Amino acid sequence: TLFRETFPIELSKVKGKIADFGEAVNEALNKIINIQGISIEVIGSWIWVSGDTKPHWPTFKEAGFSFAPKKQKVFFRPEDAKCFNKGKTLSLDEIRQKYGSQGVKTKRPYQLTC
Repeated sequence: TLFRETFPIELSKVKGKIADFGEAVNEALNKIINIQGISIEVIGSWIWVSGDTKPHWPTFKEAGFSFAPKKQKVFFRPEDAKCFNKGKTLSLDEIRQKYGSQGVKTKRPYQLTC
């Protein structure tokens, strides 16, 4: 695995049970970590991606990501991490305040200098 950072999302309370989302999030991050021109942010147990995502949509789709039209961002969530806001849409700032967030650095390709 290319990416093995620990995020504050290892244990989340979902539907009254403790769920471990770390592996699912790490797998999804590994599939997109080398894409250039994007910004990755982990908020709670979800991954949000902004930037130049459109040309890379097939890669995102294959990795299990979806598109959030209201937020204009690509996102990934583990299967058991559905949100239940009873019809209320939260902004990303509200979600960050509620769950905390952490940026993820993408891998940069090596450049040889002569």
